[in-house]
Amino acid sequence: MLGGMAESKLQATLRRSDELDDAVLAALPNPYVQAVRNPRHDASLAASLMSLEHGRAIRLLISAEMITTGIGVQRIQFEALARSMWLLYAASADQIGAATAPMSPKAAKAGEKLPMAAEMVQALRGKAPPGAYEAMAGFKVATLKPLHSYAHAGFHPLKRHMEGYPETLVVQILWNSNALLTMACSMFAALAGSAAAMRAVNEARLAFADCLPVITKQVSNESASGPRRPMI
Repeated sequence: MLGGMAESKLQATLRRSDELDDAVLAALPNPYVQAVRNPRHDASLAASLMSLEHGRAIRLLISAEMITTGIGVQRIQFEALARSMWLLYAASADQIGAATAPMSPKAAKAGEKLPMAAEMVQALRGKAPPGAYEAMAGFKVATLKPLHSYAHAGFHPLKRHMEGYPETLVVQILWNSNALLTMACSMFAALAGSAAAMRAVNEARLAFADCLPVITKQVSNESASGPRRPMI
């Protein structure tokens, strides 16, 4: 209840999204220390933590009615998660070296050669755990092109910013962000080598089905085609 009035669908989704964040993080080992300490695992953890941060930023921005910026952040939330998965499951030893080299102009230039989102997702095929590639590929196909428009002030954000955002659309954006958040938490559990934490994340998906995409409501892992497509 806000100001004596019933919650809107958007307000309820924001509240439930915060509760989901609390629930999945409470289920994970603290402070998300990976079972194996090496450059590959360290880098993967860092990328998942970035994805988690981006997801929280989306909720803060939408709460502050900065919806255009919030939607734009979803692209980097997805790409940080893709980077985490790629680093752990698909990157070569040379690529890990390039991603984790000490900061310098030479290292930064070498880092520019690391693959971008589409290539990273494709590299997960046959290497990531069952369902992970399908979930990421589904999200990429459904959302990445319009999200790219938000990064470049293209058609989608111009029209939405001028005409306004339907509540249903903003709710779907939050659902998709929540799906990415739970996938990042699955990465934390995998990096920690904790089957119990992985089960807890899956249980949280079921408990918070009201603020997750349809595909997440149907299964307790990313075993199908990814989050519902938002018309952004």
